[in-house]
Amino acid sequence: MPKFNFFPKVNFLAYIKRIKIKYNPCGVYNDNCRKLIHHIEAKQKKDKFLNLEYKLELIDYNEEPLIEIEMLNSKIFKYWYSDWLTGLNYMIFKKYN
Repeated sequence: MPKFNFFPKVNFLAYIKRIKIKYNPCGVYNDNCRKLIHHIEAKQKKDKFLNLEYKLELIDYNEEPLIEIEMLNSKIFKYWYSDWLTGLNYMIFKKYN
């Protein structure tokens, strides 16, 4: 029996208008920021999401990484490192699924 994909997965970047990432590349706990930057800057993603605006900002070692997201409906969410994974995944699941 053939497999059908009636409900394809939607990339969360499709719901984002603007994203600002503040992180320190030499910091200890910045893996999530780095993964997000690689996800955004992939050539395939840049070609697919042309209207996505993003800004990368380097910070001091003592500052905490911050991810600020503005959705298409102009709601703004701020996530510090500690609640990045749980917060964003929960928000996207709750709002758009």
